[in-house]
Amino acid sequence: MSKKKYLFLFIVFVFGLFISFIQMGTNSDTEIRAVIDLGRSYTHLKIAEINPKSNKLVKMLFQQSVAVPYQQQLLIAKNKNLNPSIIEHGIRTIQQMKETANLYKANKIIVVASHVLGTAANIQDFSNKIKQKTGLGLKVITKDESPQIILEAALSLTSVAKENAVLWYLGQSEDETKLITLDKNKQLKVDYDKDLTAIIFKDYITKNIQKKTPAVSSPNPMSAEDISKALDFVKQNASKLPSIFKEKIGDKNNSVIAYGKLFQYYIKDLVLGFPADNGSTPKIITRKQVEVFLGQLKGQDDANLSQSVELYPEIVVSNVIIVLGFMQELGIEQIEVIELNETYASLFSADFN
Repeated sequence: MSKKKYLFLFIVFVFGLFISFIQMGTNSDTEIRAVIDLGRSYTHLKIAEINPKSNKLVKMLFQQSVAVPYQQQLLIAKNKNLNPSIIEHGIRTIQQMKETANLYKANKIIVVASHVLGTAANIQDFSNKIKQKTGLGLKVITKDESPQIILEAALSLTSVAKENAVLWYLGQSEDETKLITLDKNKQLKVDYDKDLTAIIFKDYITKNIQKKTPAVSSPNPMSAEDISKALDFVKQNASKLPSIFKEKIGDKNNSVIAYGKLFQYYIKDLVLGFPADNGSTPKIITRKQVEVFLGQLKGQDDANLSQSVELYPEIVVSNVIIVLGFMQELGIEQIEVIELNETYASLFSADFN
């Protein structure tokens, strides 16, 4: 037997011992769940130990992301079809992730896709091929289902009671900014805002406030006057919120919980001044902190801002303006920021019941 084969068998043996050790750490009151989220540009795998009775996370066991550019391919597809190459790449990635989940002895594995990928003309054909090749069914999370899944998952990361929670998501472009809460009858209420997403609002500033040509894609650097006018626009939008949200936010017994990548990396990390290391731990950000930080951003160009963020420095200042405008108009004294997305949320989905 060759040395390479001995080495391979040794690695498999050690990895098997590692997985067995993890399994020894679980108990009969918990189960191992795996979610494969097809995503937009990356397919994500999360494997976690969950207590199904309390619907709480016990331990995150494994996380992985693999580039599969579904959205990029859909944007250039004339017929809105996923092409054979991306389908093959996607299925191969799912197969590999399923193998990993099996190594962790997952009790159940689900494959999910957002409503954006669900718009592909041949999504049913893709779903059938996934089932045929991997034995796993594909669940497309609709726009209506997503807020309920997110709300349930958010409660697993915070001590806030369901009836006291107002969730706030800052969208980037096609994914709208939204607020989620329950009314007095415990019915789910969602408000969507297309104007106050990161890219659309940034473009609004350059076009309508700064009067720049379409060739200019960044509003930075922003003057004090630019910031003031942009804040006024955000406040006008926030003032038009349905009364249920104004009432819930105005009640001091309730809490505003912010989630999503933009809150995590463009608000929490920048305002508090440290990276997202233990992202599952909620972080409190006050309105005063946001006001002070926005003052520091006045006059900064993209070159300076790119030292703080890896991608899209052009949305740094405008994102902070959106957050501060809402907080000022609605009287939000503080927000609790949690690391949450649909992949994580799907670990608590009813599909595991």
